[in-house]
Amino acid sequence: MLLLAKGQSPPSQRSASTVCDRTSSILPAPAGDARIFLAVGGRLHVRDTSTATTRTVEGTDAALYLRELLAFEAAASPLRILVTARVKGEEKDSLWNVTIDGKSAIGQSRVKDGSIVRDSATFFATFATPRCEKKDTNCLVAQSVDGQWFVDLEPTRHAARKPYLSLGSSPVVDAAWDPGKKSLYVLLQCSPAGEGSRQ
Repeated sequence: MLLLAKGQSPPSQRSASTVCDRTSSILPAPAGDARIFLAVGGRLHVRDTSTATTRTVEGTDAALYLRELLAFEAAASPLRILVTARVKGEEKDSLWNVTIDGKSAIGQSRVKDGSIVRDSATFFATFATPRCEKKDTNCLVAQSVDGQWFVDLEPTRHAARKPYLSLGSSPVVDAAWDPGKKSLYVLLQCSPAGEGSRQ
């Protein structure tokens, strides 16, 4: 995972990680909170950037396989994370809220109205997502073109994209702004011994 200052180009030489996991999504906490939440192998993890330690968030339902961490409910206390997840035995992903209090998850509930993520106005009025710099502006989008990976900017959500970062042949899994700071995180895929794991 790279941490880059806004406008900084990624280093041309990136040392290979010796340990790869199955991180599929990152979600830096709101401004003033040093945590980064991660979906790793379907479970919720949290990294404390002040101590550089990562641990599993206890209390999440083992039958709930997390796919993507989407956003935080705006001004919610304790933190409430909107995620896509798949329940064991079901064939499709669904939206869930996971509530975090301190070091543990204290509740999970299925979101009944999925239209909340399809209506941009409603979504950005209800949630804060670090994939956009402020509400629905300067949104980061990863894409691949002819085997080359990029992180582009949408000036507003779903507007025409502008080139922002080139990552070469390193597959980009996710990208998000570090809220309140002029920097961003880029999650890259790593493949030790030919395995498609996450870094």
